[in-house]
Amino acid sequence: MKLSVAEFNFLEKLYEKGSLPASKQPKRGENIERLLSAGRITQQTKGRGARILLAANRKQDLEKLLEKSRPNYKNPIKTGSPTLDSTVNRRDSKAGNPKKNQGIYLRSTAPFTIQNQTITLPPKTNLFIISSDLISPTSEQPWQIKADKICFVENYLGTFEKIDYILPTLYQAGYLFIYGYRNLPTSLTKTDNKIKKCIANQILFAPDYDYVGLNDYLNCKAILPHATLYLPSNYDELHKSKGKPLPPKAKIPQALRQCKDPMIKKIYDGVCRTRRYLEQQNLFFNREN
Repeated sequence: MKLSVAEFNFLEKLYEKGSLPASKQPKRGENIERLLSAGRITQQTKGRGARILLAANRKQDLEKLLEKSRPNYKNPIKTGSPTLDSTVNRRDSKAGNPKKNQGIYLRSTAPFTIQNQTITLPPKTNLFIISSDLISPTSEQPWQIKADKICFVENYLGTFEKIDYILPTLYQAGYLFIYGYRNLPTSLTKTDNKIKKCIANQILFAPDYDYVGLNDYLNCKAILPHATLYLPSNYDELHKSKGKPLPPKAKIPQALRQCKDPMIKKIYDGVCRTRRYLEQQNLFFNREN
């Protein structure tokens, strides 16, 4: 039984408290209904309200189910990043509520240039921020980023901060990791196509492997034709074991529907078939690739 994030959170609280209002049950909680039908949890109506109950002799069964669904939930891994902690322990990067910052963030172990000025980052901090004022559509200052190898990172700062742990091989190879506030299309690929000001011999794009992330990659490749999608070697295994349900109203961009690229089409078809996608943060589970 593969629990959704909402189902897991509900059952974890039920395990802790022994009973919960039935109104707190997830709307799309098919597995909760299965547990009720099997008698592993029960529903009791009293007065105007109903509650979901966990009998004392069923508590161990529920604990095993929770441990099977999220092996780290009782002893969560601490990475120092709220976003990554949430992804590793709950398969949900949004639960960590990371602090969001504006601008473009850069990390690299190798030198790179901005406006023809060479930058070498200190090993301890290893972080460089380009102000949002400089990259705003109204900015009159010219800017350009040059590096031998660039990897665009889609997700929140909490994950970006741990990129040396998630993608150590690329990090040690001297890739310049670039992260934009919210996501790359917002700050880099729309309005004036600022992404074209990022110049490198090799360009990788590491997104969420959902409709939005794949479409972001297609946008990037349309502007930078030599860009390639970063795909872990065991993507199929990670998608199956760590995949997260798509939002019910997830829309498919037209460009993605019409894409002929075999690799993109395979990922897209898998997401459509399973209604699940692999978050970028789950590359944590594949950190040697």
